[in-house]
Amino acid sequence: MHPMNDIATLSYDETMHPMHHHPNPLPTPSSYQPHQPEMLMIAAIDERRRRRMISNRESARRSRMRKQRHLDELWSQVLHLRSVHTHLLDRLNDAVDARDHVLRENAELRREASDLHRTLQGLRREGTDQAAVVTCNTAHLRAAPPCLDRNVVASMDLLH
Repeated sequence: MHPMNDIATLSYDETMHPMHHHPNPLPTPSSYQPHQPEMLMIAAIDERRRRRMISNRESARRSRMRKQRHLDELWSQVLHLRSVHTHLLDRLNDAVDARDHVLRENAELRREASDLHRTLQGLRREGTDQAAVVTCNTAHLRAAPPCLDRNVVASMDLLH
């Protein structure tokens, strides 16, 4: 019997396993039993591969979880910063409104001060004109009898 006729009796693991390389590429009959140390080495390699695959999956899962936590933290910061931004804009708008109010109030007070200054200057001009008239009209009061009230006399002295 030719060895090629027994291909159907070979198992998949013996011929197709990527880590199992025989020096002879031809399939071997099922009656061939690999040496025990070789089987243990293949089993150890398979176990290491399986553990590494499980470890890599777990590591990838932890990495995805870390990324998700980081993304959640970033979104939390975005929401917080948006809130702070809105609060600061409100404060800025309030400050601008207060500044505008103060500027309007200052302009009004300046107009009022200017009006009062003009009125005072007008009164001073009129006062000097009236003081001359009062001086002339009060000369006869100075010679008034002592029965005049002292407050009236003091007021007259202020006019001079």
